[in-house]
Amino acid sequence: MWYYGMPVFLQGIPCYAESKDGISWIKPDLGQVEIQGNKKNNALLLTDESILGVSVIKDDDDPDPQRRYKMVYNPIQERGKVATKYGRPRSTLRTATSPDGIKWMPNIDYAIDVFAEQSSFFKFNGLFVVHAQAVFPGENGLVGPSGDGSRQGYAWVSADFDTWLEAP
Repeated sequence: MWYYGMPVFLQGIPCYAESKDGISWIKPDLGQVEIQGNKKNNALLLTDESILGVSVIKDDDDPDPQRRYKMVYNPIQERGKVATKYGRPRSTLRTATSPDGIKWMPNIDYAIDVFAEQSSFFKFNGLFVVHAQAVFPGENGLVGPSGDGSRQGYAWVSADFDTWLEAP
């Protein structure tokens, strides 16, 4: 199981646990991430410091065994580090692949580069699909309460997990 551990605030760390029956869980010592001065934990190392969500699938159809597991997650872009469209830290979508579901290779580019909080990730009819809530400007170009743009549900699609359609 891959899950989203939240030590403080809403920003968390993706973690991994195993179970034979879905009731009793083992959190293996992965030694990847230092938390409070200690690397004895089950946290997964990704390149982003702050993360808001994670979804993982196993893709047995990929001929490259280094890409067997696929992850979509929400890195938080910190103000001052990455220019943001909305002038504040925001969530977007980044992908990662893994041969074993433990050691991950994040994609250096964002899958999409707009505010989006993912809620599901799956493969259907050979296409990868991510559902998220996102904010886009309304017809008047404004976003949020002062404009007619609002959060709505969207889906992004990819045939190869590397290139995502720009438009939801």
